[in-house]
Parts: sequence; C-alpha cells; structure tokens
Amino acid sequence: MLLVVPVLLLLFGLLAGYLHFGVPIERSRVAVPAADAEPPRVLQAYLDALAANDVSTQKALWVPGRWPDQYANRLRTVAAIDVGSFVSHPKPKPGEDVGADKGLSAYDERAQVGAQYSLVYWPLMGGDDKDSGRVTAESFLLVRADSKDPWRIWALGFYG
Repeated sequence: MLLVVPVLLLLFGLLAGYLHFGVPIERSRVAVPAADAEPPRVLQAYLDALAANDVSTQKALWVPGRWPDQYANRLRTVAAIDVGSFVSHPKPKPGEDVGADKGLSAYDERAQVGAQYSLVYWPLMGGDDKDSGRVTAESFLLVRADSKDPWRIWALGFYG
C-alpha cells in the first residue's frame, strides 16, 4: 500500500506534464530547399518539417513574421503527404494590399500550391481528437520578390 501512493503520484505527474507540454521532440532535421527550388518542393519541405517537428525549418520556409505556429506541441506527425503542382498569380494590383495581406504587394511573384495530408495529433492534444488522422486538403500561397529570391510561404488558404 505504501508503494501505491508514490507510484500514483508519479503517474499523475507524468500525465499532467504530457498534457501540458506535449512531446515537442525534434525527430529529425529537414533541409531548407535550395534558393531555386520550385514552390511544390518548398511546401513539401515545410510539411516534412511539420512531420519531424523541426521548428527552425518550419519558420525558415515562411515569410518572416507570418509562421502560424498552429500545431506547436500538439502534432505527432504528418502522414500521407501529397503536394500538387502550382499555379502562378500576377502581382497584386494597387489597393489589393489590405487587411491580413498588408505587405503582399512587395512580392512580384506568387504561386498557389495545393496539398493533401493527414495531421496526427498526440492523444488528448489535438483539441478534437476525431480529426486526428483525417485527410486535409489545403492551398498555400507562396511568394518571392523576384526570380533570384527563394519561394516562401505567405499564407494558408486560397488566393485568386
């Protein structure tokens, strides 16, 4: 009986730590693609970095200050990644650079890339655990100032 109480306290402490901190262990490093990499390759590297919990590469593949940090400490991995081809978009017109897109007009080139993937959360960490493992289809907007700059992710969502 004397042994049961300390064991229960230890288990409770471990569970509390798991629920609070998750398991944010970097499992591997993902290389940032070369500066001349096409948008689908950049997006593939980002999703691979999500799967590996490689936060530094995730941040490096977004336009500075725009990384959403939406999965921190909750995401176990990303599975079934399928990145599509990209569609180029013209430079934004004057007046189009408003709201959440403030600063978008600084980029002469932008590309829309679609991807399907499955987010797998740590148990009890995904908010709605029934969504863990469900295939998600998203569109990402990537931008660059000119053809010498690398493509970087601007946002998640459709831009016409």
